[in-house]
Amino acid sequence: MEIKRVLNNNVAIIESEGQEKIVMGKGICFSKHAGDEIDESKVNKTFVSSTPNTFDMYIHLFSEIPYEYIDLSQEIINYAKTTLGNELDEKINIDLTDHMYGSIKRFKDGITVKNALLWDIEKFYPYEFEVGEYALKKLRKSLMLHCLRMKQVLLLCTLSMRSFLKVILKISMISLRSCRK
Repeated sequence: MEIKRVLNNNVAIIESEGQEKIVMGKGICFSKHAGDEIDESKVNKTFVSSTPNTFDMYIHLFSEIPYEYIDLSQEIINYAKTTLGNELDEKINIDLTDHMYGSIKRFKDGITVKNALLWDIEKFYPYEFEVGEYALKKLRKSLMLHCLRMKQVLLLCTLSMRSFLKVILKISMISLRSCRK
């Protein structure tokens, strides 16, 4: 698998079967350059986009966001697919990762957002809410955010294919509360 372009130590663009693909794996591009080979056994995720615009969004996202967030979002997406039992739009990879990274960054900067629809979401979308709770637990554990207290649901709106929730996602980001000691 020959590297066409290195995005960071963990992500590269390759060409395979006449199509550009993004491959991801911990340290797969460490000390590598365009033209070098990647050990296929170290690749844990391959992204193929159906549109050039989405592919460009993948490139931008994976160039800017740390690997831990990308890897964690993939774990949450896999859980959501299993729990919700429906297909998720391919943009979920971009939306979830970007949203999660931005929300945690805001939280660390002391910026909080109140989610006025939390009760409604928990009441009317219990399965999606459960996915959000799972995501929250993974965030606390994986990113060492022990003081993170969110009663709000993480990325619930992104995980649902319901158009109502997609609209909510655009208007209300993750609701984060300050830590209590």
